[in-house]
Amino acid sequence: MSQTTKRYARVVGATVIATAFLAAVLLTLQTRSPSQAASLGTFAKNTSTSTDILSDGYARITELNAEMGICSGVWVTETVDSTRDVGRYTSLALAPTYPYTPQISYQDVTSDSLKYAWLSGNTWLTETVDLHGGQWTSLALVPTYPYTPCISYHDYNWGWELRYACRSGITWTITAIGRGRAGMSGTSLALEQTYPYTPHISYHYPIAGAQNLSHAYLSGTAWYSGTWFAEPVERGSVGTWSSLELEPTHPYIPHISYYDIANGNLKHAWLSGTTWLSETVDSAGDVGWYTSLALDRSGNPHISYYDYTNGDLKYAWLSGTTWLSETVDSVGQSSVWYGWGTSLALNRGDAPRISYYDAINRDLKFAQFDGMVWIIETVDSDGDVGAYSSLALDQAGCPHISYYRDATVGDLKYAYLPPLVYYLPVIFKNF
Repeated sequence: MSQTTKRYARVVGATVIATAFLAAVLLTLQTRSPSQAASLGTFAKNTSTSTDILSDGYARITELNAEMGICSGVWVTETVDSTRDVGRYTSLALAPTYPYTPQISYQDVTSDSLKYAWLSGNTWLTETVDLHGGQWTSLALVPTYPYTPCISYHDYNWGWELRYACRSGITWTITAIGRGRAGMSGTSLALEQTYPYTPHISYHYPIAGAQNLSHAYLSGTAWYSGTWFAEPVERGSVGTWSSLELEPTHPYIPHISYYDIANGNLKHAWLSGTTWLSETVDSAGDVGWYTSLALDRSGNPHISYYDYTNGDLKYAWLSGTTWLSETVDSVGQSSVWYGWGTSLALNRGDAPRISYYDAINRDLKFAQFDGMVWIIETVDSDGDVGAYSSLALDQAGCPHISYYRDATVGDLKYAYLPPLVYYLPVIFKNF
């Protein structure tokens, strides 16, 4: 016997939402380009079902979709930590499952220490990870529950040392990877997505007569123990403001964006077998400051960065074998630190989103590409805010940002766009 299934939907809740609105949303998702549709978010997987028998003897199955992931248009901002001067060198990560718990690593400038904050319910909790250092933090989570946090950072008090900390229960295991020289800067951490979740770190490593870009990785039976190995990626006057990401599938090839100090260029490096290869991405002026790298679902690199010559925020992406770039936001005034401290993330449709600091107006800003143009908005303008921003997107595509409020206040802050949540009981009737 053949069967057909009819689906009936109605919107219920404190406010009745017109069926026409829902139809318009669904039509929009169907008719927009993939990147535009993805920018609206996705339907969440969180559902509950119930079954009962109708008077005519047919079964009725009701599926309740708990969320429809479309982001609100109103930014919510919070102060995470305001104890003395805190919040520089922030790095934000979200738990991959609902409620996407935000976690932040950052420096306590007053005590020159590394701190870690996480949201527990509606309350921010903080703790000191290391009594020394905390510069250039980079946070990554082990991809399985309980999503253990790990942090790479520098300690300038103990011989310009690169360090790695991982939490285990209520304690932190801290490992000294190696010492450098004055001027050592920048760390970027990523973990492989399968056990043993091998960590990889890029960093700028000055040595006698050179300033190298280096890569360190852990060889062991877990993400927190084993032997660290370090290797040069490129020698010479290179490697500041590096950003590292791993390809999403095995063998998790590392990619790094960075600044070529000697030539004032933006560069990209990747590991091919056992050999590091590199290429120039943008050389139009003094470009490549404050890079942030993200890989799309196909493993192609995308980079946000600062153009010092023109004072612009820029974005570059690899299209086939050709690098393309464009200006995201501009004031037409050189050397003004507009677009300082960029942070890039791609949504599920690989559409770029960027957080950055507008040093002219001293605001935190957010840029998103809608498939046609860049849309720019101010996230926070309460004082001198937005330096050291770090951006992450939740599974609905909604942005979350950690950032610093100026030294006169010295706060760690957090902003996010909450998802709009609707309840949609969907009834299936079988004939």
